[in-house]
Amino acid sequence: MVKVEIKKPYDSSITLTDGYAIIERFGMDSVIEYGPEKRQDISLDKIKSVSYKDADETDGYLKIISTDNQSVSVPFSDQSLNDDMNNISTILKKSIKPEPVETDSNNNESSEKVFCYKCGKKIDKNVVFCPYCGAEQNHPSSNNSSSVTNNDNSIDDQEKINPNSSAWIALVAVGWVVFAVSIIPAFSWLQFVSFILGIVIQNAFPSHKGAGMAIWIASAAIFGISFMFGFLTAL
Repeated sequence: MVKVEIKKPYDSSITLTDGYAIIERFGMDSVIEYGPEKRQDISLDKIKSVSYKDADETDGYLKIISTDNQSVSVPFSDQSLNDDMNNISTILKKSIKPEPVETDSNNNESSEKVFCYKCGKKIDKNVVFCPYCGAEQNHPSSNNSSSVTNNDNSIDDQEKINPNSSAWIALVAVGWVVFAVSIIPAFSWLQFVSFILGIVIQNAFPSHKGAGMAIWIASAAIFGISFMFGFLTAL
């Protein structure tokens, strides 16, 4: 027999004995939160899915869903219970029986079913997103060619422009040099060049767009000041 007593956030306990998981609740707060049923017995033979989270800055929990869609959640706040609750979670997960392979009567092909880790609904093994709750599944899909294609495209894009490469540093250096030279009245036309370089850096290297923005903003500001100075001088 394995038993864990929980005091926070609700006074409760979970016991594994004689092929059952027994969840007992005590106190008014627990009843208000989870209803008047103070004790729930779930046969280990009927457990469909188990999800678990350690207690940290937020409450931990152990959630059990049975084959008859009975759902039981056991929250706990005390981090010292993490090992004991994780042990119970491991035992419960080992009791889950693998789902049989179902046959589609329309095409006589085998279609293996699994349960969505979030909502517990039965879904095809190869689906990427649960059709009931939309949660992304964590298993690979051999039939989802579009996902593979998208991943390949993402890799290609990353190879074209690597935000961690030194290319952006060189462009930024050139941009500031051109900007510095453009301050000289004889080379004021270079303000337009440094402005364009800033735009290129901002668009080509999104993770370093601030460096590009600084160049084109400075270039635009100098151009505006030069224009106003020339205009006032001409008066």
